Amino acid sequence: MVELLETAQLKVKVHNLRPGTFQALSDHLDEVGERFYHIIHFDTHGSLASYADLEEARKAKKVLFQSRWGLDDIPHYEGLRAFLFFESDVKGKAVPVEAAELAQLLLTKQIPVCIINACQSAKHIGQRGETSLGSTLMGAGIQATLALSYSVTVSAAKILMEEVYRQVFARQSLPDAVSRGRRQLYKQKGRKAYFNETIDLEDWLLPIIYQNRPVDFNLRDFTPQEQEAYFQKQELSHRIHHKPNYGFFGRDLDIMAIEKHLLQHNMLLLTGMGGTGKSTLLDYLAWWWEKTGFVRQSFYFGYDETAFTLEQILFLLAQKLFDERTRATFQSSSLATQKGKISTALKSERYCLILDNCESITGHPLAIPNTLPEDEQETLKEFLRDLSGGKSVVLFGSRGTESWLKNETFRRNTYQLGGLDPEARSDLAVQILKELHIELPTKDPQFHQLMGLLAGSPLAMEVILPNLTHHTPAQIIESLRAGDVDLERQDGKDKTESILRCVDYSHSNLSPDAQKLLLCLAPFTSVINLEFLPQYTDQLRTFPTFRDWPFHLWEKVIQETVNWGLMEPLGQNTPIMSLQPVFPYFLRTKLQQTLDDPGREHLNQAFMAHYTGLAGFIRTLFLSKEPEGKQTALVLAELEYENIYAALEMCLQRKQSIINTYACLSDYIDAIQDQNKGLRLGEMVLRRIEDYPPQLLGGEAGVELVGVVDDIARRFLLTKQLTQATDAYLRALDILQNLTGSEEKQKALMTASIYNQLGRVAQELREFEEARKNYEQALEIKIEFKDRYYQASTYHNLGMVAQELREFEEARKNYEKALEIYIEFKDRYSQASTYHQLGMVAEELREFEEARKNYEKALEIDIEFKDRYEQAKTYHQLGMVAEELREFEEARKNYEKALEIFIEFKDRYSQAGTYHNLGMVAQELREFEEARKNYEKALEIKIEFKDRYSQASTYHNLGMVAEELREFDEARKNYEKALEIYFEFKDQYYQEIVKRSLKRLEERKG
Repeated sequence: MVELLETAQLKVKVHNLRPGTFQALSDHLDEVGERFYHIIHFDTHGSLASYADLEEARKAKKVLFQSRWGLDDIPHYEGLRAFLFFESDVKGKAVPVEAAELAQLLLTKQIPVCIINACQSAKHIGQRGETSLGSTLMGAGIQATLALSYSVTVSAAKILMEEVYRQVFARQSLPDAVSRGRRQLYKQKGRKAYFNETIDLEDWLLPIIYQNRPVDFNLRDFTPQEQEAYFQKQELSHRIHHKPNYGFFGRDLDIMAIEKHLLQHNMLLLTGMGGTGKSTLLDYLAWWWEKTGFVRQSFYFGYDETAFTLEQILFLLAQKLFDERTRATFQSSSLATQKGKISTALKSERYCLILDNCESITGHPLAIPNTLPEDEQETLKEFLRDLSGGKSVVLFGSRGTESWLKNETFRRNTYQLGGLDPEARSDLAVQILKELHIELPTKDPQFHQLMGLLAGSPLAMEVILPNLTHHTPAQIIESLRAGDVDLERQDGKDKTESILRCVDYSHSNLSPDAQKLLLCLAPFTSVINLEFLPQYTDQLRTFPTFRDWPFHLWEKVIQETVNWGLMEPLGQNTPIMSLQPVFPYFLRTKLQQTLDDPGREHLNQAFMAHYTGLAGFIRTLFLSKEPEGKQTALVLAELEYENIYAALEMCLQRKQSIINTYACLSDYIDAIQDQNKGLRLGEMVLRRIEDYPPQLLGGEAGVELVGVVDDIARRFLLTKQLTQATDAYLRALDILQNLTGSEEKQKALMTASIYNQLGRVAQELREFEEARKNYEQALEIKIEFKDRYYQASTYHNLGMVAQELREFEEARKNYEKALEIYIEFKDRYSQASTYHQLGMVAEELREFEEARKNYEKALEIDIEFKDRYEQAKTYHQLGMVAEELREFEEARKNYEKALEIFIEFKDRYSQAGTYHNLGMVAQELREFEEARKNYEKALEIKIEFKDRYSQASTYHNLGMVAEELREFDEARKNYEKALEIYFEFKDQYYQEIVKRSLKRLEERKG
């Protein structure tokens, strides 16, 4: 909205409330007085809530239920009431303010129009809508209110509000402005959804205008004096110095966090690595804060441009703070008087003073051009110290810690600026490539990997993404790893426009020992865990190249590198360092110039050995029977993924063992449920191993090949590509039988594992006897070789076959055997899936309380191990139990929890089952159109995944909905489709159910 005003050059005054508390709103309106504002706009959360809803949110520590500043406690009430949620002084907790309470405040200040960009602010229950926030405000006397009837996407709100304000400022009536806003929503249906997806929505009906009488803002033209004052202020307003080449993107959360920091203490150090956009953000903040009323005026001094002395700063401040007569006497005053006058002005009113690129102030004169002598540094520090605690805000921008200023100014008030958030970096990439006429390669997984390596660094993106003009993402990644591509911008003339010069600017200021030692970090990609640095150093020392290197200086070198913005801690008190995105590439170019071929190979061998060991350690954590172990494995694998991947590629290139690196990456992919990523990884490794010489493939490399093929087959199975899964498992068996260099027990147990998986494929194909035969074959081998622990998984699978064949007691018996073994081996995590299946058996036997008990045990374990994905399956089943017990709202709540997780993990296939069951709940509640919508979503996904058998149940339920709506021909059509599928799969049990539905249909028609 603010940008719209700026573009349209509209003479509108905007004030952004900071902080967003009810107290701050009340205090501000008291300060400005009555009839000051024409419009108040709430961009916050809204909801219709029962007293029980508020009580539940209080217990979950999400709201401050009572003891609200300036408001009475909320008494118990029946039904629903409309609330807006304000910020509080307690982090993470909101304050609910009821519509009537809000209306009372606005009426006392005579604000005629209230725009509420809050979900459900116009939602109501009942025909007259007494519960809606918008109607309550209108009923209380607000002339006009714009509100939203349901949840709305951010992109929809932006389209709507831009058009509404454009029309209102053009002096159109509010109803006409809202009508045009709706028209824009209708014309532009694409909305940004989760995970960067775009969906078309018919949400133009959501905005609702409430009006009890026409609104006249009584706008008039400026008087000559007002016009003069307005344009004088415009002339003095901040002009952006560091205008980004492609526009300003994101930083909303960073800006909010910085503002909250400044409300605690008026001085702050903004620090971050080179290329993260510190100067751009500071420059933008100066403009933004002026436009939104946070400060009266902003003053920016960049030490990358000039070595500003205090005298120069005072002179320039006086030019803007004082009138001509005051300036004349100011210039003839002593420096002490000048300091006093400026200090008094800045402390008594809220201005913004920014000193950027502060690392230059104390930098070495030969390396950095704009330094200050020590006496000037001290003079500047004394002046800044006097501003501490005043009304004006003072920001320092630097790559370093600026310890010389810390105690007297910002103290501990620092903010570490990272890269752009995922949405903003995506928007910036679109703009960069659009100007180069390059289509965004969103479907290329290597492009997403490249974006991950760039870590949202705006400068790195601006320099590297244009290389897509002539190179693929994979080629750019390979070049970055090899250090052999020229990434200099041809038009870059100063250090802030070239990423390599930006890095070199910092690197050249490091000591010679630091520059030498940092070469050892060249193979790393994104992070370095300092806890593991001693182990890496031990590996380096085993090679002659590095035996005499100054490794005892690591701690000092790391601190130097942090001080110069080339790496930074990922958080407070963490040993994990994030590398400036292009720093590793820079080091690799230095490596080419510094070490000979044997030296570079020694470095790579040390890196491989280190990460092979670390990957093995993370694997043992993934296999841990304790929740803490698995959670640690997930965190480490996520952080170290790119480094482990780099080590895997080095191992493949040198035909060395990949068992640890590959398995660790695969375990991580299992944890995040990204099967397509797992397939890409497996197929890349398979291509590389297939090129190994036959003598290698006959031994341990052959065993690893079997493991990779088996892993690929498992991914095919999980993505329902069953033919490909069968072929891959049979290929793995064939390779295994031809191995000559493996011991009998190892081959036998691997064979058993493959038979177990072939059983799962047969089960998915509903070839249950074939599945049982494969499971029994696997079990026989495991018993023969006394592999009791792994017998559990086969007993579990035999239970699933019996369950599918409706042999429920046989199923229960097998599950209990599996559970017994898991308990014996203290494998609590694996017990969850067996408890889950025991719940399903009890549910089939209509022992619903027993089923619920088992599901809750499974859920407890999954929550304990933070296995969010598995929780979804259990929430789904708990929904089914509640549905059977006719607890329909409980059922719907559990299904929606399951669906949320499936969407989060992009598990589209599993969403189908949950949509189907949401349809059943809606059907039971006689919400037939809602039921049909959910069934059709389920059917669409099942058809997409070619799951023909389960389509039958959805066709059957679509028939039941059509029958209830007396659409008898549609009902028959769906019943017959369901029956056709059940005949095809020889499922007599469900054939009879559908036949009874057809018979009932004929009777109803007759």
